[in-house]
Amino acid sequence: MANAPKSAKNSIELGDEAIAALTRFAKAKATIKRAEAAKAKAEAQLREALNGNSFGLVNGISVLAVVEATRKSLDSAIVEKDAPEVYLNALRTTTYDYLKALG
Repeated sequence: MANAPKSAKNSIELGDEAIAALTRFAKAKATIKRAEAAKAKAEAQLREALNGNSFGLVNGISVLAVVEATRKSLDSAIVEKDAPEVYLNALRTTTYDYLKALG
């Protein structure tokens, strides 16, 4: 594997069950990626079909709606620049791990 670790420290040889799980993991990630692309394409087609309207009908029955939502967020760069003490006081760092297939 091109991305294999340079040393065996903190490494373990995977057994057959883990190798099978790794294959399923990679396939699932690829499936999710394809599904997200298909969803985006379908959404674009539906928005085009709505032609600026808020509801889509099938046989006179509403089956699709454009729903408005609001999300608030802070631009951390502005807060850091304009109120560095507030930025530092509010800053939170979370460490996490995740699996990354290397092959």
